[in-house]
Amino acid sequence: MEKISEFCFNSFSSTERVNLSDIYSDDNIPETDEIKSVQINFPPNFYSCYFKYKSDKTEILEFLSNLKTKHSDISDAETEKTDGSEMKKNLEFIEREMPEFKKEILFFYEIKNIENIEFYRCNKYPNANYLALDIDKGIIYHLIEKYWD
Repeated sequence: MEKISEFCFNSFSSTERVNLSDIYSDDNIPETDEIKSVQINFPPNFYSCYFKYKSDKTEILEFLSNLKTKHSDISDAETEKTDGSEMKKNLEFIEREMPEFKKEILFFYEIKNIENIEFYRCNKYPNANYLALDIDKGIIYHLIEKYWD
């Protein structure tokens, strides 16, 4: 039975191009110079979005902190600095469970080689936001995951 559910999960998963405005229709999205983006869709109706862009760090962190949520009890009040373990777990999951999608998000694995990096999290239901900031180049790697209810 586990093999069948694994087959269904992998068979019905897909990728597509995505913009931040597809996820957050808010007019207050800071200006970004998008470099790459991919959305991986999982059944039944979940996704992970991988973005690589240049933007103002302070503006992005404020934007995420100010996102509205219907579930403030399970959401972060503001952006928090982290150790990046959430992003690492996500990439390990892709490698282990969905290796055929790794090539789609290969650009995201660049974070492993960045020396001067900062990690942040801001979970605002229904989305979890994880960021890795390349301090020297001003590049932001932004992972958005839809909560699994």
